[in-house]
Amino acid sequence: MKKFLGIFLIMCIIAGCSETQSDSSYMIYTDITEPQTTAEIITEVVITKPSEEKLLSSSGKNYIYDNAKILLQEELTECNNYVSWINSKLMLNTAVVTTNNLEKLSPEQYAEKCYDDIFQGMGSGIILLINNDTNRDYIYKHGTPRLYIEEQAEKDSFFYATKSIVSGDYESGILELLSLAEACPKHIFDNGQIFTYEQIVHIESTLAMRSDINAFIVTTNNITDKSNAELAKEFYERYSEDGQKCKMLFIDKELDEIVVTGDSGEKASDKMNQLIKQKDYYGVVKEYLKTIGIDTIQ
Repeated sequence: MKKFLGIFLIMCIIAGCSETQSDSSYMIYTDITEPQTTAEIITEVVITKPSEEKLLSSSGKNYIYDNAKILLQEELTECNNYVSWINSKLMLNTAVVTTNNLEKLSPEQYAEKCYDDIFQGMGSGIILLINNDTNRDYIYKHGTPRLYIEEQAEKDSFFYATKSIVSGDYESGILELLSLAEACPKHIFDNGQIFTYEQIVHIESTLAMRSDINAFIVTTNNITDKSNAELAKEFYERYSEDGQKCKMLFIDKELDEIVVTGDSGEKASDKMNQLIKQKDYYGVVKEYLKTIGIDTIQ
């Protein structure tokens, strides 16, 4: 019986080694225990995949991940101030990443993974990758920036930025490339993708002409574990963190809910609630603008 058990164990070990070599992405754990009686042997095999490691972890309001150590402290501060403004006033999840090692990924893959690691792949935003590994810098655009940053503008910006970077002036190159974000809307942030391009242009131009009314509109598909009231509050505080009073219309397409927040205690009107039930999102916006004193939108 002991001889048979020894042969069986050796066969199990050989089989386990062979299976591990054929698929290196799996860890094979073989737990062989001898039961109370010698009549049978129980073999339990547990297969698990290793967890995927992050390239980066979110560092709060520090948006410059200078892993390549190419920026001086004052340059870091200047770049971070600009990225903070983009995050707040343009509502774009934005960060700058410098690296000497792409971890065997392409620049596109590396930048996209950085966005997922820092921002959990949510919202709209930009990752600017300064790539000292293969020397091909890259801008990853997630969501709405794809609509507004034109290809020719991006090529022109890279042309001038590359001159600065090659000369060692990384700060100027980074600021040049980040300025592409300013092509995105400054008053309407359609993360929920519920408006046409023409409607966004109308809303943006209407609000831009009213400098006396600091208002903005956010749309989303809320897939978080937060209520829309909580999420809307976060957006409002993010936009108004400079202390300026403002007004906000928040629309969640997922639940067809609206939240109105403002410096004068504005609330959603009955008409707005009716329109949201009809999924007339543009109608909701026009009605909202009337409540804050704007009725020129078509």
